[in-house]
Amino acid sequence: MPKFGSTMPSMEDVFKTHPRPNVTKDLLAFQRLRATEILQTIIPEKITHIRSLLKQEEDPSSPLFAGRAFEPSYTMPVLAQPRIDGQAGGVVTSGKLDQLPEHAIREATENTSGDAIASTDADADADADTNANAGDVTGRYKITLPSDIVATEVLAGEAQGEETKATKIGVHWFEIFATNQVQSECVLIIIKELEELQMLCQDLKVWLELEIPVIEDGNSFGADVQAHLISQLTEANKRCQSMQNGARSHHNDRIRLAAEWAKHPNFRDYPNDRFDHFLVRFNLRTILTLYGGLMMKFEKNWSKVINPKSNHSTGGMY
Repeated sequence: MPKFGSTMPSMEDVFKTHPRPNVTKDLLAFQRLRATEILQTIIPEKITHIRSLLKQEEDPSSPLFAGRAFEPSYTMPVLAQPRIDGQAGGVVTSGKLDQLPEHAIREATENTSGDAIASTDADADADADTNANAGDVTGRYKITLPSDIVATEVLAGEAQGEETKATKIGVHWFEIFATNQVQSECVLIIIKELEELQMLCQDLKVWLELEIPVIEDGNSFGADVQAHLISQLTEANKRCQSMQNGARSHHNDRIRLAAEWAKHPNFRDYPNDRFDHFLVRFNLRTILTLYGGLMMKFEKNWSKVINPKSNHSTGGMY
């Protein structure tokens, strides 16, 4: 660290001797073009696109169809147990669901459906009951726990040679809790829209920050309109982040559900994915509100945004 004594370095010429004076000018020029593209083209197109997504609520073939929340994939999820080798401590032969009824195989592996908690090791009586309910997604199936969950333990000491049952051995995950494919598609749709909205808000914020005029003697010359728009863009970003976290929590909720369901496989009264589907549709409307609100604020206050110095009023927004 150099010693300057009583002489301090001057800061007056910092920007007069700037080594790259055109950096901010080039950035401003680029951001103006980007803002023009966003406001003239991208946001209007996004508003039209979001409205088309909302219209899909009436299309039974769309993952956003309002009636999806009442289909078996949302109301009756499946937790299935794959078969294991007959010997104690046997190895799981994953993916073998051949002893499940056809509809349960299809729904458990493709689109979570049915409320059956099934074992492929069910005995003949259970198979008969299963076949009798093959056309009924609410059919009941016998539960057969893997041998490492209900095992035998030989006691030592005075009770040497005696066996006790129901001893849990180690951690397990042999159940199959299939993904809700429809809801996964919905999550991808909403996450994509939220990420695009966040990027557009950030691009507009960069442009507005570069357009802030000189503040002289505490007079911002109407720049409070720009500051207000920046705060609106920041708030939109925060709301998008919150909605993203809500969409991603669908997968975390299912992880917790599957873990608890593995412990208590005979309990049927678990929450399902219906509310998650509602949230996706609700959030699409929130995104539409954000796009429309931002567009109107920019349009109605455009003269103050691009030329705040020409307006010596209080700079209030419309």
